Amino acid sequence: MHCKKVGTMTKMIFIRIKNILLLKIARSLPAIFLFSCTTIPEDIFLKTYKPIFEKQGINFRIDYQHFSDRENITAYKNGSDWTITIHQGFLKHPAINRNGLKIAVCHEVGHLLGPKVNAALYADEYDSDEYAIVACSSTMKMSKDEVLDGIESIYQWYRLYPVYDKKKYPTAQERKDIMVFSLNKNF
Repeated sequence: MHCKKVGTMTKMIFIRIKNILLLKIARSLPAIFLFSCTTIPEDIFLKTYKPIFEKQGINFRIDYQHFSDRENITAYKNGSDWTITIHQGFLKHPAINRNGLKIAVCHEVGHLLGPKVNAALYADEYDSDEYAIVACSSTMKMSKDEVLDGIESIYQWYRLYPVYDKKKYPTAQERKDIMVFSLNKNF
């Protein structure tokens, strides 16, 4: 009986050590390899936008939240440090594909670089949606079909969440309409 307990305890310790080692390996991998939605190299957005931000004296980075189940992506400013945070829950969402991720990051860049409408100096949702299609999708060298695929991906994700402040946030259909209109007007 005592040997079985030791055996079970040894097995539990082995499993714990294995999990710790796997976690260390996972933390050492580039963030994008931890997610299921895409094979986009982690730094594609940084290569594209870091020089644009640096010309303005801005320190730009993308923060991948490896262990966050939040299904969201956000942009924020802290002085001259500007960050886009991408949560693992967003990347693992079944509606988000490679093109949807590009459009979402472009939308967040639009908050940072688009027309400023409030005290925090962020562009509003409508302007960020338009920026994602007009400026960013061409900067990211997306074809019209890729942009349409990205719009559909974002629409399928966004329609699952209720809009609480309709003055500030467009509905999923309004957001899709803004993006498709911007695409048709500019492509």
